Formats: sequence, structure tokens, C-alpha cells
Amino acid sequence: MGRILRLRRRPQQWLPLVACPFLLATGAMAQETPTGGEAYCHETELMFGHLGSDDFRFGRYAGEGGGMFAALDIDACRRLHPGADGAEYWFLRGRDLGLATHTLAVGGGEQGRFNIEAEARRLASPRVSGWTPLLEQGSDGARLPPDWVAGTSTVDMPGLRLPELGEVDLESIRRQRMVGLAFAMPRNWRIETRYRHESRQGRRGFGGVIGSTGGNARAIVLPESIDHLTRQADTTLSYAGERLQLRIGHHLSQFDNGHSTLRWQNPFAGVAGWAPSASHPSGFGQAQPAPDNRFQQFSLAGAYSRSAAFQINADLAFGRMTQDQPFLPYTIDPVLAAEITQPLPRASLDGRIDTTVAHLRLSGRPHPHWRWSATYRLDDRDNKTASDEYVVIGGDSQQQNATPASGQRRYNLPYGIREQTLSADTGYRPTRRFDLGLGFEHRQTDRTWSSRADSDETRLKFALRSHFGEMFAGGVRVDGSRRSGSTYVGNRAFLASHSQAYVETVAGGFENLPALRQYHLADRDRRQVQLFATLTPTAALSIGLEYGSTHDDYRRSELGLRRSRIDNVGLGVDYASMSGWSLHGYAERARFSFDQAGHSFRGGGARLDEAADPDRDWFAQHRDRADSIGFGISRELFEGRLKLRADYSHVRSTGAADVTAGAALEVGPLPETVARLQRLDLLADIRLRDHVNLRLRYGMESFRSTDWAFDGVGPDTLAGVILLGEQSPDYRADAVMMSMHWRF
Repeated sequence: MGRILRLRRRPQQWLPLVACPFLLATGAMAQETPTGGEAYCHETELMFGHLGSDDFRFGRYAGEGGGMFAALDIDACRRLHPGADGAEYWFLRGRDLGLATHTLAVGGGEQGRFNIEAEARRLASPRVSGWTPLLEQGSDGARLPPDWVAGTSTVDMPGLRLPELGEVDLESIRRQRMVGLAFAMPRNWRIETRYRHESRQGRRGFGGVIGSTGGNARAIVLPESIDHLTRQADTTLSYAGERLQLRIGHHLSQFDNGHSTLRWQNPFAGVAGWAPSASHPSGFGQAQPAPDNRFQQFSLAGAYSRSAAFQINADLAFGRMTQDQPFLPYTIDPVLAAEITQPLPRASLDGRIDTTVAHLRLSGRPHPHWRWSATYRLDDRDNKTASDEYVVIGGDSQQQNATPASGQRRYNLPYGIREQTLSADTGYRPTRRFDLGLGFEHRQTDRTWSSRADSDETRLKFALRSHFGEMFAGGVRVDGSRRSGSTYVGNRAFLASHSQAYVETVAGGFENLPALRQYHLADRDRRQVQLFATLTPTAALSIGLEYGSTHDDYRRSELGLRRSRIDNVGLGVDYASMSGWSLHGYAERARFSFDQAGHSFRGGGARLDEAADPDRDWFAQHRDRADSIGFGISRELFEGRLKLRADYSHVRSTGAADVTAGAALEVGPLPETVARLQRLDLLADIRLRDHVNLRLRYGMESFRSTDWAFDGVGPDTLAGVILLGEQSPDYRADAVMMSMHWRF
């Protein structure tokens, strides 16, 4: 039986160096305009190693599996004609060459006149393995095996059990290219242009849904092929005078998706409310991935400084976002398509959003002990997209109903937002050991088609920093803010996106309960405090302490997020002796708590009775904690010819949720989630000659986790959704490396 094949990358011999996070950066980055007295600069490092695990989670990016690997880092530059009047130069920089993730950059120019540079980068994302019953996608979409047994739920599907399923890998590869040019012009003018090209290929999970209501929806998580292309071009013309600086800019961004359609065969059949043709084997689903889009922006920025007592900075930018990807038809089902009586109102969304960003800042230091600033910022996104009526066909599963009271009559709502912020800050520093700061900020936000049309937030800030002698320094920062706004209308979007005739048939005229509040719109009181101190009893020893707390109170939210609190405390110690010993350590604890309230109700005739029934209330308390410790030691021997270093870190996080509910609801306890991460890094750096070093490294990373959202959840665990069956990570990996480093 054929299956979706693993995504295969171009064969590589090496595992990416960045998959080993304990590797230390060794070479100094070559500058675009090298300075200093040396006419040449070169650094090269050649590394060989062995990774004892092929688990992709050992680091940020995927490699080619466990085993031997090799990598090359190189920095090279040359000043051809060094001198006071400038110099011609070139540079070459390479990172992780030979590995799955690597970077190569080259450039050159003449200092003070022009420069040109180019960069190529390849990024490999982590690879996740899953299982699916779907076959390789063809021209008509992803199909199921010919002998597939469909059912109303996954319980009736014997094909969802191993070894009937095929393995599929989800991963992606990004390739980035950049070219930049810059030229100096007469009278302090400069023009610069930069072009970026990024492509992304691979696979990721996509939730394909068939169904028209919350009760008859069925879904399968299928592998979506990725073929994205993003192009960006930036051009700026700038002037840099003694008192006046100006910049005129243009930005263009274009996104293209190589796949405009995603199709799959429906694995379910016989679901109540579906048209007969929607079921397996004739039923198919169709969705549109991210559409092609374009963004263009013109900007003007300037700064003027008359003296230290007064400076002015201003920015103004106008942009436009557009999206005109052709619509897919209402349905892929030919039987349902033949019965359509009201077609699409337009061929594409023809979406358009005009953006305006303005920023003005006045600041000054009229006295050596006093500073001040005042800022105004406008961020406006005016959605010009037309609002039309669409008689939708839900999830390729129902006949079109174009009657006046049909719930399929929907209007798209062009959401927009306008945010204005006014702030003022002042500071007073009478001595080097004392600094006081005060701040005020007011933000006004206006939204279209939102549950709250406008909101206002006022914030006050206070900061105090002081030094007591040479041994102690500390301070405190306190913030307080209050957000409120216009009358909260929770069903505004529901009323605006449906026909009036349909709204009159809905008991109560709401989709969510009127008391429910979205936390980013709800009234909120926020209190933040941060305390910090540094103790330096000797020149070799430094101790740092820090405590922070953020408390949010959603004072008028009966349903939704009601309270949240985040507390963290940390301790850091550094010690460096004259004999070459160096030690450091840290410990930190963070606590997170969130309280939310909800209510469960159904539709139909019991809608209003259940919505008012207090026995259908539920409450959830989330309590999470993260503890981390780490320490390291280093030592130089034989007059610096041998450097030894060891670092260890351990992080443990836990999460618990306590859910209670009224008598009409049934709830059960949720298991605690736990994650543990340990890392050990060892390094020996041996100077063989003045410009040659031998480096030996060992790294270990161990990760253990238990998460009820993944553990034991197979493709058929949920009745109405076919999953890929990923599991929470659990691994240990070791790496041994040896490298030679030359500097000349």
C-alpha cells in the first residue's frame, strides 16, 4: 500500500553545527569596513565530530542523523590600500559550511565611497515524524487506500492502526539570499539598496475539515506541501549633516505561494447533516493555503539637534497591503456545485489595507542633572476591503441555502485598527549615584467591527536607581496602568456578519454569552514591580539579585480571563580570581497563575435556558512553575596556553490545571505536565603555536517530558479528528568534537 513519502533533502554528509548548542563561537566576525593597522585578517576553524543520537531536538535545527560530521568556519578580509583617506577592502565570511544549516557572505568596497555585499543562508527546521492513512498526493489531491473502511468516527476505521499507516515527515528548508549596494554621494548624501530572496519548501500539518456545524464537523490532519517565495526590496536615500539627518525610503514585499489548492479525500461517511455526496468515497474537501499578497511602503524620517538642550526626531510612513488571490469555488463537490443558485459575488477578495505610521519625539537635556522627552505615535490600519454577501457552503458538505433567513448568508467584515499613543518622561540625576525617572503614557485604540469600538489605557511609571559606595547598587521600577473603553458589545460581529432575517431566528441573538470578555479588549488593571540589586564585596566577586512581579486584574470580566500573575526571582554569582580561576552560577524561579471562568451551553430549544443556568458554569485555575539552575567554571594554565571550561544547566517546568464545574457538567482531573532539560558542555582549548589552537569539546543534552496533550494520543484517539500521532519529546544525545583553529 502506497503512502505519503518522507520529504527527502539534498544528500548531506554533515550534521548542522548549530544542532549542538554547546559549541562556542570562536572567530571574530569580519567587519564590512575593516579597521585597525593590520592589512590582512584571517581566521579559519575546521571541525570534526561525532553525534551519538539522530534526534533532531538536540539543538535548534535538524541534521542528517547521528554519526560523523564536519564543518568549516572562515573569516577573511583584506585592506588593499590602508590609510587615513580610506581603504579598498574585501571580506569573506562562512559559518557551518558543509552542514545542513550554514551561511556564506562576501563583500567589498572602498571605505567612505561604496560597498557591495552578498549573503546566502540555508536553515533546516526540526523534523517531526507522524503517521497518516493518506497516499501520496496526486493531481486530484491526497487519496485514501482503495480498501479504506469509512465510518462516522475513528472507532469504525481499522485502517488507523499500525502497520496500516504510512510514516510522514514534517519539516522545512529555508534558503535565503541577499544582495546589498551602497554608494556615498556628494554633500553627505548616501544611497543604499538591498534585495532579499527567501524560498521555503517542505511539509507541515494542516487541519482539513468537512462539515457544516459544530456537531457534524470531521477533520483529518494532513501533510501540507510548502512552496513559499518571499521577495523584499529596500531602497533608502539618506543625508547626514552635523545637525540635520534625513532618510527617504521605499520598501516592497511580495509573497507567492506555489500551491493555491489543497485537496483530500474524506475518510468519514454517514455523518448526520451531510449531503450524501460528501461522504467517502465520493466526498472530497478543498481549502486554500496562505494566499499571495503584496506590501509597499514609502517612508520619510528626520532628526534635528540644535544643541543638547533640544532634539527632534520624526518618522512618517504610508503603506498599502493588497491581496487578490482568485477565490476557490464554494465547493469541490460537483453534485453540490450543480445546485448553487447564488454564485460568488466577486472573483477575488481584492483586499486592501492602507497603513499610516507617524512618530514624533521631542527631547532635551537643558541642565546636566535633568532630562525630558515627549512622544506621539500613530499606527493606523485602514481596511478598504469591500464587504460583500457570501452564501457559503460549509465544509463541502451541504447544499447551498439562499433563502433570506439562511444562516449560510455571511458578510465579510473588513477589520481595522487605529492606535494613538502620547507619552512623556522626565529624569533627574543630581549625582552619579542617584537617578530618578518618572513617566506617563496614554494610549487610545479604535477598532472597526470589534466587540469594543474604542479603548483607553493610561500608564504611570516610576524608576529609582542608586549606588551606595563601590560595593552596592540597586533600584526599583514600578508601573501601573488602567484600561477601559466603550460599551462592550459581544455580539457586534455576529450581528454584522449575518443577515437580519437569520439573526431574528436565533434565540437571544448571540453567538457567545454577552458576559464573555476577550482579554485583550476587557477592562484591566495592571501592576508591575521590579527590584534589583548588585553586591560587589571584592573586585573578584559580584552577586546579583532580581525580583519581578506582574499582576493583571480583569475587574469587570464575569466570563473569560479574570486574573493573571507572573512572579520571578533570580540570583546570579560571578567570581574571577587573579590566579586564572573563573566561576559563575545562577538560580531562577518563575511562577505563572491564571484564573478563568466559563459557561457551557448548547443550541436549539434549550439555548436560553442553558445559558442562564448557573449549574453550567465552570472555572479553571492554571498554575505553572519553571525552575532553572546553572553553574560554570573555567581555568587558564601554563600562561594561557591551556584553557579549560565546564558549564552545566538544568531546567524543570511543571504545569497544573484545576477545573471545577457546576452540577450540570462533568469534569475530570487533568494530569500535571512536566519537562526537564539538562545540558553539560566541556571545552579544552590548547594553543599549539601563537596562531594555532586545538579545541576539544564534549556536549550532552537530555530532555524528558510528560504532556497529556501528546502522550498516548494516536491517530484514532479522537472520535472526529484523525491525527498524525506525534509524541512529546524524550531523548538524550551526546557529541564529541575536535577542531583546529588558525589565525593569521
